[in-house]
Amino acid sequence: MKQEIQVSTPEFVSLRFTAAGLGTRILALLLDWMILSFVLGVLGYIALLFFALLESMGSPLWMSIIAGIGFVLAVFIPQLYYILMETFFHGQTLGKKVLGIRVVTDRGTAPGFFAIFLRNVLRVVDSLPLLYVVGISAVFINSHAKRLGDLAAGTIVVRQEEESRLPRVRPLYTREKKPFFQGEKLSRIPDSRWLQVAEFLSRRDELFPERRIELAQIIFANLFPGRTSDTADTERLLEAAFFQWRDERQRVNRPEGGTT
Repeated sequence: MKQEIQVSTPEFVSLRFTAAGLGTRILALLLDWMILSFVLGVLGYIALLFFALLESMGSPLWMSIIAGIGFVLAVFIPQLYYILMETFFHGQTLGKKVLGIRVVTDRGTAPGFFAIFLRNVLRVVDSLPLLYVVGISAVFINSHAKRLGDLAAGTIVVRQEEESRLPRVRPLYTREKKPFFQGEKLSRIPDSRWLQVAEFLSRRDELFPERRIELAQIIFANLFPGRTSDTADTERLLEAAFFQWRDERQRVNRPEGGTT
């Protein structure tokens, strides 16, 4: 049964997500474990080669040092994997990406470093006493399927939003054939941001003019930090960026050898 979650963004735009199911999260976790097992296995093999070399040289001190380094890496590499992946890939590890889920904040935005760090440090508690018993129990009890790390960090694991979930946006400006955002990696911007844009563009006619301009500027600043635009032109740029992103996404998802 799908669990719908409605959140209000800092721009007061309502977004709807579907909470990731426990089975999907477990499969993503198993995929991440397989990746980590491979990495740790390679490092372990290299450590054994060093051990053999140092043993033949009669260097017990260095053998102890290598053993200590290996232990530290075995403990911290999994934590680094989760923290770095979710930081640089907008709330996704490789396992989450394959299963189509991601981490967002309670406000529907991409999580910051501190939130990601906190939810993953507390992964140790969630995994107690064995095989994530504490975390799984918390997911069953919590209405938003949160483990303890998510409760502390203010995050939710949700399904990757498909384009079919986007609100219908009616263009108000003439669409140019040449993209406005040449060279921009629009696909790197989290889908939650584009959902905010779509919600705004689909409901802009309901807003007072002053509020409409204000929201357009706030959303544009969040979408393109450090980039400025004329007040009168911001909404047009948002619309152009949204349709360019949607077109790029359709090209990526289109099956080879034909169109849909």
